[in-house]
Amino acid sequence: MNQQKKLWRYIVLSKFIDLLNRKELFFTRLDNFEDPFEGASTAKDYLDREQYLKSQLYAENNSEAMWKLYLQSREGIAIQTTVSRLEKALEDVPIKYMSEVKYIDYQNDHFEGEDNEASVYFFKRNHFEHEKEYRVIIPRVFSKDVGQQYKLVDEDEQNKHFGIHIPVTDLSTLIDNVYISPTAPEWFADVVTAVMEKFNLTDKKGAIQKPIKSNTFLLKLAIHML
Repeated sequence: MNQQKKLWRYIVLSKFIDLLNRKELFFTRLDNFEDPFEGASTAKDYLDREQYLKSQLYAENNSEAMWKLYLQSREGIAIQTTVSRLEKALEDVPIKYMSEVKYIDYQNDHFEGEDNEASVYFFKRNHFEHEKEYRVIIPRVFSKDVGQQYKLVDEDEQNKHFGIHIPVTDLSTLIDNVYISPTAPEWFADVVTAVMEKFNLTDKKGAIQKPIKSNTFLLKLAIHML
């Protein structure tokens, strides 16, 4: 995939502040998705697997509308990064899978692509094709304290949480630009600017970044854990 392709993460102001304060990305647990098809087999894959098992027995799955879709008010923020920036920000994470989501017909298509423990989670129904989603999935739940190495979180503890926070190497590396909703009031831009100044969010030249009023969007970013 093009390493400079732009990715967008839509969040509300409170979650933006949480990201800057923690210096961590929040990864949602995949089993909390509303779509029952997430991670499910397609009909054809199910039939093929059933036939295979039987044979073995006998032989031996952007635009202004994106703001409205992912944010419930006019006071929304989109963090813009790139594939390469995201990879750099998460380079310390020991195991992760990153890829564009493929949109398929769960009645007639097969899963195609890399075969790994997270592969089925890089497919969604054609109904969601407008999202143009790029996903990062961590198949093991890791955590670390400041200055320490990542360590595997106990499975019982994992089940208690909706998701986990993963530290990033540097926020200025991760965040290329910060956009605000095209319908946001003027005072909202001032608030976001103040927040970025407080947390010293800088650009490539070392200057404090300024939020940009949104026009167009490219690819939605979603981050998840198994």
